[in-house]
Amino acid sequence: MGKSPETSFHAFVLSITLVIMAVVMRFLLARPDADALERTMSVAIGAISGLGLYEAIGKIVEFLLAKSERVKSAVLGRNYVEGKWYGFYAYAYEEYGQTHVVVHLLIENMVQEWENVFVIGRAFSRAGQPHGQWSSISARAFGERSQLEIRAVANLSGGYFDSARTMQLEGTPPHHMFGHVLDTVASQRPGKAWWEAWKARGPLSDAEALVEAEKQYKQFLSNTRSLSAVP
Repeated sequence: MGKSPETSFHAFVLSITLVIMAVVMRFLLARPDADALERTMSVAIGAISGLGLYEAIGKIVEFLLAKSERVKSAVLGRNYVEGKWYGFYAYAYEEYGQTHVVVHLLIENMVQEWENVFVIGRAFSRAGQPHGQWSSISARAFGERSQLEIRAVANLSGGYFDSARTMQLEGTPPHHMFGHVLDTVASQRPGKAWWEAWKARGPLSDAEALVEAEKQYKQFLSNTRSLSAVP
């Protein structure tokens, strides 16, 4: 298993700090007029300064990560899922001998700190009427296996429920995710639903996101024809 972006980040900052300190210490210790005490003091001061330098470099890079989407995307790579997503979820159920298919469009906003993700999502009817919302209890991106795991609590028109889903991520950074969402406690119709979403490329209003989500659902229907064709 590869290193996490956060581990790689700290290793990178440490490497820069050691290189800078090596250059500084070489200069200080190479002074021909320095006696043993001065050299010992230089080593001690250099070590203390190195800790401050490590913190300073780390703060600068973290500031750039917070302010620049491009820098954050480059650093996190396959783990980077922050932004606005749109898509749909759909499920089928049997009632009185008939199969019913339920489809809702969705919009999710994700905020990310390293692999940890906070998710706020909303569901809509295909006509654009609000259906409910949810937020993550825990969410984490695993770029090395291209997955996003989310545990969420939702307040939909059918009531409150907990759900769990493991999304397969596509792209570097990811721009498409898909998978099943599972009820983790009994709801009115416990089961699983197919979930698929795409990341917005640039600013996108909610109205525009729902239009794109409807297009993607129609494309899904043309490719699968029914939910029974979904793995």
